[in-house]
Amino acid sequence: MSCHTKSFWTPHNFSKAAFSIRNLLELKHLQIQSELSKDCIFVSYHSQKDEFKTADEKERLYKTYENLGFDASLHLVKDKNDIDGKLIRGLKHDGISNERVFKKELPLILEKLEGKDFQREEKSLSFPSDDKIYHFKDTKDKYELKITPL
Repeated sequence: MSCHTKSFWTPHNFSKAAFSIRNLLELKHLQIQSELSKDCIFVSYHSQKDEFKTADEKERLYKTYENLGFDASLHLVKDKNDIDGKLIRGLKHDGISNERVFKKELPLILEKLEGKDFQREEKSLSFPSDDKIYHFKDTKDKYELKITPL
């Protein structure tokens, strides 16, 4: 037996503070992330015809990543001419093959990272919302979340 729920992360489904911490377009949080490290490489494929109508938000997110100095590439699938039957199988949300994106993009990402020295260190980020601070800490083999009042 399996149960599933569909939950769109919108301000209508959460309190303002709870939405803020989940909102990928929260500029204050993206700025905090960029101050910690600019070594993240973001690559995304997204259909402009996605039934969730999130293409505009994805474009804004990737422009923000670029403005903050991240290496960010958004491949926007615009119409049926972009469908190749392999990587791009359709215009719906599930129309892009994650496996083929991984096989295509991973070598390019590894090439960009070649020669860089990454030291393993415990890092943490703290994102404020209206009434709480969400502290994310990288410890050994897991991430920890601690929520404190503002």
